[in-house]
Amino acid sequence: LSALLNSISAALPDTAHLAQFEYNGHMLALQGVAQSAPELITPLEALPEAARVEFTSPTLHDPVTGLEQFQLSLELRAALPEGAD
Repeated sequence: LSALLNSISAALPDTAHLAQFEYNGHMLALQGVAQSAPELITPLEALPEAARVEFTSPTLHDPVTGLEQFQLSLELRAALPEGAD
């Protein structure tokens, strides 16, 4: 799981920050903030582990920070091995 999170971190622009993630079988749910949330989809879809990436709720613009809050899911091509860290 840590290798996958490192890949995600490397794929995301420096203007995106993950606040929370949840792994469940073939799915990884991600929440965070970004300067432009729609720009997160393409680099995540380019990951070899990713089968599908989509927003799970509308993005919300924070007028104070200027950032967009996002929630998205990343469906994996295969489940991570049991006990993978």
